[in-house]
Amino acid sequence: MTSTLAVLITILILISCFFDLKTRKIPNAFNAAVFFICACVGFYYYGYDALSSFFIVSFCLLPLYFLGIFGGGDYKLFAAVSFAIPIKMHFEILLFAAIWAAVYGAIKILTYTDYKNISLSLYLNFRSLFSKTKSNISRIPLTIPYLLAWLGILRFGGIV
Repeated sequence: MTSTLAVLITILILISCFFDLKTRKIPNAFNAAVFFICACVGFYYYGYDALSSFFIVSFCLLPLYFLGIFGGGDYKLFAAVSFAIPIKMHFEILLFAAIWAAVYGAIKILTYTDYKNISLSLYLNFRSLFSKTKSNISRIPLTIPYLLAWLGILRFGGIV
């Protein structure tokens, strides 16, 4: 991966973080632009491997979207960015993003709950993962853990 491609992807993820934090939604127009940019860049650098990466990542993340763990904007962003990132690297990013999301969720639970009722709070937060009606307060903006994982992979390299 070239440094130009890494900077481009970092800028796109930073912009999506801004949208996600400000409005709790990633606009479809922005996701379409990311899709177009990453598809062009991915085909330029990786050829048809970019298309297979897109389909594999989209297929693997689809259950997380249907379970309500990912929002629609997060799903579309991660799928679009997968054009420009090799498949192995993308799964490492998702693994690290899951770790960052767990750390963020744990900090949020510890800071916003009464310590006497922490087991009840953990149960209610876990149960709310799978409910269809979610408040914006209980949702984690997944672009932030994704950005942290992306920057960690860029800085320290992959798992293997």
